[in-house]
Amino acid sequence: MVWSPYAEAAGRRGEAIASAYERHRGGRLEDISRGGDPRLSAVFAELHAIQPPRASADLISRVGSEIRVIEVKSFARGGGDLTSRGRQVATWRALGHNAWLYVVTNVMVRSEPDQLWLVRDPAASLPWTPAERRFADEGGRGHEGFLGCSIAEMREVGTLADLDDVELPEPDLLSRR
Repeated sequence: MVWSPYAEAAGRRGEAIASAYERHRGGRLEDISRGGDPRLSAVFAELHAIQPPRASADLISRVGSEIRVIEVKSFARGGGDLTSRGRQVATWRALGHNAWLYVVTNVMVRSEPDQLWLVRDPAASLPWTPAERRFADEGGRGHEGFLGCSIAEMREVGTLADLDDVELPEPDLLSRR
């Protein structure tokens, strides 16, 4: 994966759009995107689900008794192929219908409306196939397998969220969190 300030800004804005949507629907949000967050372990325990090693997600949202554990994927423009780490897919499999994938497109394009696609139980709903990409940590150590799915396949099973009344953040290309 290639890191760039532009890609980082797109990811931040995608997460901000997903968070705004969840707050609009009354969600109590917890940002767990930094990894290793004990709140994710607590959700696994609460749901009586077996937590996989290196479980991973971006957000936990609670509305009434509903719990959504959300992974956010952001695209600067209309999209491309979705790529997920093996640990993300393992997390979705373990959480079943409590796992959600939010795909946000057009996050850096002012001439096109932002789109937020919602996929419940993405491990079971989407046709994930092995992808050739690998990830090494900052020190160049370790590799992790990736799985891929086309955005067209995601749109076939996903639901386009209504963002008309949601206050969305403006694109901010290179600001830090």
